[in-house]
Amino acid sequence: MLRLSQRAWNNVLIFAMLFMVYLFAVSNNLINNDDVSPQSEPLLPPYSVIMKLDYGYVAIERIGQDWRISSEREYSVESITPLVSTWESLQVLSVSVAPTSNPHIVAMLVAGESAPRIYQVFEEPSGTILRYRDTFFAVQGVNLKQLIPAN
Repeated sequence: MLRLSQRAWNNVLIFAMLFMVYLFAVSNNLINNDDVSPQSEPLLPPYSVIMKLDYGYVAIERIGQDWRISSEREYSVESITPLVSTWESLQVLSVSVAPTSNPHIVAMLVAGESAPRIYQVFEEPSGTILRYRDTFFAVQGVNLKQLIPAN
């Protein structure tokens, strides 16, 4: 039989436990990596409030609980409210596809941020794609007409 001191047996137990922790971590990674699928995520942080959307030809600005619309063309608040709600609840999925169509530019000012977020919105045959900070996102369940007011 192996004769070890109490200190040596403690070292054996410590290394055995470290080895078991390592085995559990490796086996967990092997099991969970098989079913990795891309998950959609919200475009804006939780509880974000859009203060302004600027499309170039129309600007929508939050004034208290209402909206002010600055445009040469008449837009009703009832037609603009669903548009803002769609932006606030937008779900996106990161993609690596570069769009080929011309973009619509949208500047969005979110409450608490000092600079507006600049989005490029593309309408592709595969769906609507957003570009923000050199990252492309596929929009989940929303078409271009729900994001951009009719020009």
